[in-house]
Amino acid sequence: MRRVLNRPPRTLWHLVLLLILALSMAACGQTTEPPKGDDPKPPLDDPQALHDTIAYVAAGGDSIRLIDPDGSNDRELWAHGLNDPQQVYDVWSLAWNPQATRLTFSGTHENWCSLFASDIFSVGADGSQYQRITQAPSCAELGDYPQGTVRVPVKNVSMDSFSGFMYFQGAAGLQPINLPPNGTGLVTFPEVADFGPGGDWLQVASLIAADSREILIGSAVDVDGEGAVTTSEVPVYQPGGFWEAHSPTWRHDGSALTFIYNFNSFMELAAQPDALAFGSNLMAETTDFPLFVDLLARGPTAETENDILYAGTDSFETAGIYRVSEGRAGPGEPLVTFEATESILGLAWMPDGSGFYYSVTEGDYYGEDRSANIFYYGFATATPLRVTSLVGDFVGPLSVSSDGESIVFERAGALVDFSDDLLDPDLWLLDAQGAMTLLVADARAPAWSR
Repeated sequence: MRRVLNRPPRTLWHLVLLLILALSMAACGQTTEPPKGDDPKPPLDDPQALHDTIAYVAAGGDSIRLIDPDGSNDRELWAHGLNDPQQVYDVWSLAWNPQATRLTFSGTHENWCSLFASDIFSVGADGSQYQRITQAPSCAELGDYPQGTVRVPVKNVSMDSFSGFMYFQGAAGLQPINLPPNGTGLVTFPEVADFGPGGDWLQVASLIAADSREILIGSAVDVDGEGAVTTSEVPVYQPGGFWEAHSPTWRHDGSALTFIYNFNSFMELAAQPDALAFGSNLMAETTDFPLFVDLLARGPTAETENDILYAGTDSFETAGIYRVSEGRAGPGEPLVTFEATESILGLAWMPDGSGFYYSVTEGDYYGEDRSANIFYYGFATATPLRVTSLVGDFVGPLSVSSDGESIVFERAGALVDFSDDLLDPDLWLLDAQGAMTLLVADARAPAWSR
């Protein structure tokens, strides 16, 4: 299921914040992969490949399951295992690596020990070797590093009382902040992982209130794994931004993952990144992408490995599917475009790179014929072709079999209010003859391995 972000308009301040963070990470040696410190993680050896298998997210969003295309052998691959009575943790989109040895996904279940509200993760095809990709390492691995104490002096610079949380990179968890207007305080993190010495390993704090987050660059400090450090005083205020990593997709050789930060920043990280690696920007800084980007999909072949398909939306203007080459200074070629009232819900390459399938809403917005259907776009003809003709039902995220003959997709009778997510979807299969069959009920976010 595609994650629909609660995105405010991208103000000049947000753009400045992004630039400051990128420059700060670069100064800290973290634009791509930082120098090796005392990282205790050994290199991963991929488990045995699991070809022609469909991964999906079970209802509730807490676990990932596997099922064979004939509906047999339904079993759990991975679950976060956290107590989640309020259902605040969720797994979003899934993507197999081309070798069918690892599965990546985005999720919110480690937002209590990360700068971000959501991160990118991966797990082996046998359920082992779970790891966090963005802002690595994972929560459970932080204790493997030397531990220090970090004190962060804070001052509420707003005219209102503040009640929220702070996180510091490498800390075991969040710390609460409650301050009156102009109030001051000291936030202490007693267990913070020290990833290495010197300026290459500066760590920073994040201010959190409800769904909003701001990264406090002024808190940057070199953590001392044998003692305590105190940062500069940082301002406390109601955060106006957010930080989310989402929509992961693999490089053709399985060496790295491409994903989106926040609105439309195309980033990449190695499949096994070093601690605190922020990622490298895949596009020129001047690239003017649509305001919101989602449904990212890298080319599946050696010939298309530098090409990226994505769904982009400009508020109150148009929605479209674009094809862009890595490193481009522009948003790429719009292949299909729609009115702003329509939503692109699914996107998947043909395995041979000859075209792609997508799902998009259609029909009167408030009418009984409102639906979402599957279409095919072949690069040779550059013409969309209708694949399904559902009326009143919605097709969401989809994935294509390795032979290109079948599609697994979300299907539901309605969308979630004010969202592009399907309401209580099931997974269905569409074969080469156009026959549709129910694969598994109460499931979403399908990913078919090659």
